[in-house]
Amino acid sequence: MPSTWPPPANADFDAWMNAFNTYFQANLGTWGFGVPESTAVLNAYNDWHAAFVANQAAQAAAEGTAQTQRNERQTSMDVIRPLVKQVQANPATTDIHRAGLGVNIPDPKTPTQVPPTAPFIELDWSQRGQVTIHVGETPNNELLNKFGQFAENVALQFKLTGGNFEHLGVTSNSPFVHVVGNTTAQTVEYRAAYLNSKGEQGPWSEVDDAYVGVAA
Repeated sequence: MPSTWPPPANADFDAWMNAFNTYFQANLGTWGFGVPESTAVLNAYNDWHAAFVANQAAQAAAEGTAQTQRNERQTSMDVIRPLVKQVQANPATTDIHRAGLGVNIPDPKTPTQVPPTAPFIELDWSQRGQVTIHVGETPNNELLNKFGQFAENVALQFKLTGGNFEHLGVTSNSPFVHVVGNTTAQTVEYRAAYLNSKGEQGPWSEVDDAYVGVAA
């Protein structure tokens, strides 16, 4: 069982997706799920596995296939992550269930603390009118990226030229896309802070800025 989920290595992720799908299909009634969730998870696994196998066959030289793999991995997690949150919050869920699904088992001996560190930010403003915000421990490598100790979510703020920092959003995933909607070219500053499971905030990150062109 992986110590964290999802496993960062694609081969491990493929094995985990297979095990998750098998266990989820066999036990979905426990959590009140039915055909829609069963089909969504099965399709997510089949699409991911097909992309993974194709990418393995084509090797790293097939960049188009590698991109498909990354997209399908993200799509798989978009399907599975909210279901896991429901499973984790369901009082019927036991640690045996968690082990079968390969997701985190809470350690009752580890108290929830305020995140002691700040996340790092990597900005991409290559698309006019928007900024893609990568945030975490290694935001320049999303395949290995994760949040810091005790961090469940990330709070994001932005500031336009001459303004004050404003709330942008709270996310449990990276990257986060900010559609700026600016009518003139604009420099936008960003900062981020980790939140624990109670919503308690750690320190703010260093400020990073992006020069955002007007959307075509």
